[in-house]
Amino acid sequence: MYTEEQVEELYLKSRELYSKCYGLQEKLILISTHMPEKAKEHAIYGIARRLSTLRESMKFFFDQLPPDLNEEAESSLLAQGNANLHAFLINCSGINDNMAWFLAYHLALDEKLDLEKNKFEIGLFNKKFIKHLPDNIANKVVEFNDWYGHIIGHRHPTAHRIPPYVIPYIQSNTTKINDYTPHYIHAFDKSVPVPLHAQLICDLGAVVELVEALNIDVEGSYA
Repeated sequence: MYTEEQVEELYLKSRELYSKCYGLQEKLILISTHMPEKAKEHAIYGIARRLSTLRESMKFFFDQLPPDLNEEAESSLLAQGNANLHAFLINCSGINDNMAWFLAYHLALDEKLDLEKNKFEIGLFNKKFIKHLPDNIANKVVEFNDWYGHIIGHRHPTAHRIPPYVIPYIQSNTTKINDYTPHYIHAFDKSVPVPLHAQLICDLGAVVELVEALNIDVEGSYA
């Protein structure tokens, strides 16, 4: 359960991230006119589009299943929450791949390598790909390596196994009091409840920092 101050801080950060997503989308669209066609495709239909999905999925939770929720949500609202959670986690993972493919074409690696043959090495956090990364994004990849492990740990169950879902409430073993603060979990034997809103802020914050670093590295090429 969050304090009033923590709830206020979560809302503040969510609004900041929402605005930053818009700003980054605009920047990508503006500079995309000068990009190679395949780089442009990943910039607009990959990175920018996923930023849109991520910001709106986050907004759904703050609007409909708020961090200070104090009663059990309706089942239809929880189902919508699950759909938005799946979209959020999948796109947190996928946007990193779009950034990697964008860089592959931005750096003209397709002129040196058979990218289709080596497609499993095209990944922002892939150890074989990191040597190609410009400085700012490379530093962020090192900084967020543990975070990426968390995202992959939830992306794979979302796509292949027991998908994460929003827990209606958590009951204390000692007091038997229900805590309705939104959490999510996937398989009980492989995960623990994750505080939903705090993790959303952490995840989208990491994504925004990665895209900001990418933009710093490449914007001069498309001025």
